[in-house]
Amino acid sequence: MNYSEIVKLALDTADRNDSPVVENVDSFLRVVEARVNRVIDSVDQLVRTTLTLENDEAYYALPLDFARIKQIDVYELDNPSIRKQVIQLPRHEVFNAVLNKGELRYQLINNQLRVLPLQDGKVIELVYYRNLLPLGNINKTNWLSETFPDIYIAGLLVEISAFNKNLEVSMGWNSKFSSALSDFIAYSKRKRIGGDTLVMRVKR
Repeated sequence: MNYSEIVKLALDTADRNDSPVVENVDSFLRVVEARVNRVIDSVDQLVRTTLTLENDEAYYALPLDFARIKQIDVYELDNPSIRKQVIQLPRHEVFNAVLNKGELRYQLINNQLRVLPLQDGKVIELVYYRNLLPLGNINKTNWLSETFPDIYIAGLLVEISAFNKNLEVSMGWNSKFSSALSDFIAYSKRKRIGGDTLVMRVKR
């Protein structure tokens, strides 16, 4: 289902098409998406992207839809078959101590990826979980709206009912929202057994 279909069905179900509710629908959707992003761990969220490291650069901007890292590998541009995994630097360690061991480490700082020691001409392959593409007039669909639109609809009805101070109805829809989310999590686990499906992106 697309944005318009989901919003129409939610508003019709709630029997609310008054201006205050309609004007806040996109804000309600952001709340629903925030709840979903916090709990789901789906292969549909996995993205693989690459970037070329430069000797004088330690910080690289993370993708706009970045949620969290699954894995980082580094390899020579002309020999991608030989890879070395980059490990996150534990908080109790400092880079200087790690550098003395000759190990590659990364940190996440202000939406940037920091990799040390500096690597020239090598390639980082970043596999990460992306946040949901915000549903709206610009992005009319995303993978969740197309596969499990009931999560969006139930989540919207939770927020619409709460907005209208109908807490009992909101709690009822919240139960349906949680149930739909549980079904999706179970579906994702089954799908993961069959192997990860990655969206490919290339950055230079």
